[in-house]
Amino acid sequence: MNPPRLEPVPYQVLRRLPPLFTDAIAGAIRADLLPPLPREPAALRGHLETVLRRPLPRAEVAAVLEAQNGAFEADAPALAGIAALRQPGSVAVLTGQQVGLFGGPLYTWYKALTAVIVARRWGEALGVPCVPCFWLASEDDDFAEVDHALLLRRRGGPLRVQYEPEGGFADALPATHRLTAAIGPVLAAAAEALSGEKAAAEVTALLGACYVPGATLAGAFGRLLARLLSPLGLVLVDPADPALKRLAAPALARELETAPAGSRAILAHSQALAAAGYAPQARALEDGVNLFLLEDGRRLPLTARGDGLAVRGTERVLPRRRLAALLGEAPERFSPNVFLRPLVQDSLLPTLAEVAGPAETAYLTQLRPAYALFDLPVTPLVPRASLTLVPRWAGRLLARHGLTPLDLQEERGALVTRALRRRLPPGAEERLAALRDEIAGAFGRLRGVAEEVDPTLAPVVGSAEGYVRKQLETVERKLLQAVKRRHQEVEEQIARLQDGLLPGGTPQERALALPSFLAQEGMDLLADLAAALPGPGFSHHLCWLEED
Repeated sequence: MNPPRLEPVPYQVLRRLPPLFTDAIAGAIRADLLPPLPREPAALRGHLETVLRRPLPRAEVAAVLEAQNGAFEADAPALAGIAALRQPGSVAVLTGQQVGLFGGPLYTWYKALTAVIVARRWGEALGVPCVPCFWLASEDDDFAEVDHALLLRRRGGPLRVQYEPEGGFADALPATHRLTAAIGPVLAAAAEALSGEKAAAEVTALLGACYVPGATLAGAFGRLLARLLSPLGLVLVDPADPALKRLAAPALARELETAPAGSRAILAHSQALAAAGYAPQARALEDGVNLFLLEDGRRLPLTARGDGLAVRGTERVLPRRRLAALLGEAPERFSPNVFLRPLVQDSLLPTLAEVAGPAETAYLTQLRPAYALFDLPVTPLVPRASLTLVPRWAGRLLARHGLTPLDLQEERGALVTRALRRRLPPGAEERLAALRDEIAGAFGRLRGVAEEVDPTLAPVVGSAEGYVRKQLETVERKLLQAVKRRHQEVEEQIARLQDGLLPGGTPQERALALPSFLAQEGMDLLADLAAALPGPGFSHHLCWLEED
């Protein structure tokens, strides 16, 4: 296919975005409330120098990443990136996501692509090796977020495929749950949904090679990302690996020792943001401890209580000394929460910047004061690319009905009416508009006469005008109904457009999964997007997938 054509769209015209994100992008928030949001690599020179001065376990981390990415069957460019991270002059651009079925929503891939692009272009501009890294959220226990994928079909609307193992997920995490035979029907349903597309066979084979019984959810996700993005240099990081947990132990120990200081600092900053009009994205607690204890496959939230830490919601209190000893013996028994995770990753990797979506930008902003408690510089944030993919079929239907992708935010009935009006006889719209003007003019003149005779008659004229207008609307509605009977496909086509570009009223990138678009456009889609995207997502883009 030809290179995608990008059309920028301001975030302000989109719906359902956190106000903090849109205002931060627009520069409408006090700088002291935000982490740095650099638009150009030159703005990172000071942070770069700070990062390069910090002592890090580079060789040890690189050894773990080599083993992990080898298991994911990563290609040479990713392995070369790991080798670069061993060297003291290199840096990383970080991003990450939950390990959703079949790669999760499209924005997962846009985050990874943004990291790849920013690392390459900004690293070159700054004159340093810069490696894109993807942090797998493999210990997030919200299986309802990762057990399904929404696939686009040619007919019948999107199909939700869901992995439902026999007996449920029991006490497991994505890092430990191994796929059962129940993945077979899910793969079969996906194959059926993708059938008929030009690359359906390749995509189906790829999914089947990654999502095999016995693989963990995180492992299958990682293998899929590695197959598609390690050729572009993306390095995967699985924080559930006990070897990496051992290297992260100092950061985890700092939280055990100092909690709830970190949570209180985050809470205070969250309150300052709330005073500025921004509701917190994530909840910080006065007695919060920003890590979990892993026990019998479950994540137990902790809270500060007296001199010890308690399992939240219970009377079970654990002395800090005992927890510190457990951390030394078995660091894999602990897992950072959403606030501690960025601090852990920055204690392991030379983070130049983190690529974040709108919601992440909001909660990472809450985190700003906690970096100092861990002797870390505040990590600059880069907004991920934000796209609406407009396939060729959608472009043709939009043109046929005189619509734009943004119009699809309107209610479906209004769009159908708008499209049907275009099918009225030539000049009908103009003649109806002229008739409305004539009615307004005639009743205006009549109102003038009535007011001269008796001002109390003006409301009578108004009622008569309303009646005539209502009758005209009835005639117009019957005209459109007659057109609709002759053009029954219009409503189906509007429905298909909304299903493909704004399914269920949700932005495409937050709902639909990548396999549908790979099957439609071919296996080079991600490489084509990487070549076309400008890098950071300081605006949304309509991405028109053009014909050859």
